[in-house]
Formats: sequence, C-alpha cells, structure tokens
Amino acid sequence: MATADIAPASGLAAADPVCDCHLHIYDPAFPYAPDAALRPPPATVDTYRALRDSLGIRRSVIVQPTTYGYDNRCTLDAVARLGVENARGVAVVPPTIGDDALRELDRAGCRGVRINALRGASLDTEATGALARRIAPLGWHVQLHVDGAALVALSPWLRALPVPVVLDHMGRLNPAHAPDSPPWQTLRALLAEPHIWGKLSAPYLLDPGGVPGYRALAPVTEMLLETAPQRLLWGSDWPHPGWHAQGHPPLDEAALRDWAWRQLEARGIARAVLVDNPARLFGFVGISG
Repeated sequence: MATADIAPASGLAAADPVCDCHLHIYDPAFPYAPDAALRPPPATVDTYRALRDSLGIRRSVIVQPTTYGYDNRCTLDAVARLGVENARGVAVVPPTIGDDALRELDRAGCRGVRINALRGASLDTEATGALARRIAPLGWHVQLHVDGAALVALSPWLRALPVPVVLDHMGRLNPAHAPDSPPWQTLRALLAEPHIWGKLSAPYLLDPGGVPGYRALAPVTEMLLETAPQRLLWGSDWPHPGWHAQGHPPLDEAALRDWAWRQLEARGIARAVLVDNPARLFGFVGISG
C-alpha cells in the first residue's frame, strides 16, 4: 500500500472534513457468511484509520459488503469505533426487516440501504420500492450497484423512488459505450434528476487496464462532473475487494485518490464533492469538523 501526505485540495481548508463515501471493513472478529462468494483478507478499522489519516480524510462511510450478508455487525462496529460524529454506515437488510430494526440501525449511524445486483443480491424492484417507502421517514437513501446497461430498463422505476438514489461506481457505465448510446444517455438523464446521485469511485472496475490514469474513462467522468456536481460523491472503495479478487496487484492509494481529486479541483468542485455533498446526504450537517 503506497500512501503520501497531501496538502488540502484546491478550495479546501486544512480543517475541512473530507468524506470518503465508500469503503468496506473486513474484521476476523466477525465471521463471513457461509455462502459468501467474496472472501477477502482482513481489512480492519485500525488499518483504515492509518490510511484515512495519511490521505487527509476526516469522515467515512462504511458500506456493508456482500461478504457479511445481512449481518451488519462488522459495519456497525466500524462506525462506532470511528465515531458517529465522523462516520456513517450503509446497511444491507432483508425486505422483511421490521421498523424497530431500521430505527435501531439509524441510531447506530446507518443512513442508507445497499442493493448490490452485481454480486450476490438480485434486484427485486417491487420489494426495494416498498423498502424505500419505509426508509423515507428516516431520511435514508438507496445505494444501488448495477451494470450500466441495466439502467435503461430501470430508469422509470428509479425516477419514481421516493428517496435519494446513489448509483455506485460511476453507474458502472462501460467506457466502450458511445455518448449517443442508450446506457450513456440514460445515465446522463438520471443524473439530472434531483434525487439521483453519482459516485466517483472504483475506476479500475470500468477500465482495468487503465491504472493509474484511466484515460478511457475521461468522457464518462467528464459527464458526471458536468451533469451533477451538486449530487456527486467520492469514495476510495478501500480495500478494493472486487479488484483483488481478480488477482490484480495492490493499488497505489495516493495515486488513486489524486486521480479523482485532481479532476474535482480542475472544475472548482472539490469542496462540494468532498465535503458539502456528503454532509447533506449522510447527515453530517451541523457537526463540526
């Protein structure tokens, strides 16, 4: 793991609470689900805390990985250990979860539910829509990980959801798609909706051979940055489980961060994406950095 200290990004003060909006924790204190397809080595809170500090990150959002199924204990433990004043969780829950259990997750720092339709979970739009209506009073969002091509059919359903929707990893738009293709045009139209958010993260999943510059993604990232800067998030995707599961070598964490942050700085939206947007979505507003 390569890291390096960094000066504040352009437009940020040293004390500004930059938020990493997508990471996972894998702690051997919590057993993996017996049927887990992805079984990465430990990636603990202590290891992440050291990385976070070296990268200039103050706030973190721990996303429940498929490895733990519906058992959110590891994610909740990470939120508690990092401190609810500067950490949030995104849970994975069954559609039958009770309202009391949702409120308990809310008190523990969760602010959304994730559906990973690319690994482990299928997307039941009827059940997810019903769950969205139940989490709406909590101010939560739905975090969705689907193939970019699937957004074409899902678009009417996504537009009708009553909660914010966060599309993981740049909507998983294949960079081979032309700008006039249906997936591209659908993602652009969705990001213009006031409740749909994008996430600048995991470029290696879209352009595996592009490390570290990801030049093939330039048109995709340009579209995201121009279309929804007020609803765009950034995440490290640490410890990059999907990448390492394919046998790839370790990533340079500082270079990966710099790839994203330089683009934000160049467009004058670093503070919006790294501080203000996550504060709004995850409820950090009013909490001092």
